[in-house]
Amino acid sequence: PSNINCVPLFYRKDTTTLVKTGYHWYTNHPNIADGDKASKSMTWGVFESKKNGERYIAVSTHMCTQVDEIRETQAKEAIRLFGELWERYHLPIILGGDFNSNHAGKGYRCFRDVGGYQSAPMLAEGYVSPEKTFHPYPEWDPALDLCMPTAGAVCDVPKSIDQILF
Repeated sequence: PSNINCVPLFYRKDTTTLVKTGYHWYTNHPNIADGDKASKSMTWGVFESKKNGERYIAVSTHMCTQVDEIRETQAKEAIRLFGELWERYHLPIILGGDFNSNHAGKGYRCFRDVGGYQSAPMLAEGYVSPEKTFHPYPEWDPALDLCMPTAGAVCDVPKSIDQILF
C-alpha cells in the first residue's frame, strides 16, 4: 500500500484552528490491487472555531469500492474509533466522505443503525455540491469563495455514494 493520504481534510486557517489530527487505515480490505487498498482509510481532526472557541471533530473517509460486507466491517471499525475519540474529547463528530454505497448500503446503514449517526444535508447546503457521484465537477466561484454545482447539474441524493453524517 501507498503512504499517500487519499482522504484529506480541508479547512480555512483564517477561521479555524486544527488542534489534533490522526489517520487510520482500515484493516479489512478486499483482495484487490494495492492502489485501491491504499485509499480505504480515514483522516480525523479536532477543530476549533476562532470566532467562538467551539470545538468539533471532522472525519473524512473513503470506503471499499467492491464489497458491501467489507464496507459494513469498515463502518464498524470507524464507529469503534469514534468511540475512542468521544472518550478522549467529548466533542460532536461530523463524518463525510465517499462511502461507495447509497443509503441502502450496509456501510451507511451500519453508521445509522449501529453508530446512531444521522444524515446531515443541512450542514452541506450552500457549502458543497449537492450533486450525485459521477457528476461534472463543481466549479470555484471566487465571488462566493465556494465551490458551486456545475450549471445544469441535478441533485440525486438517494443514489449518492458521498455522504455527510453527524
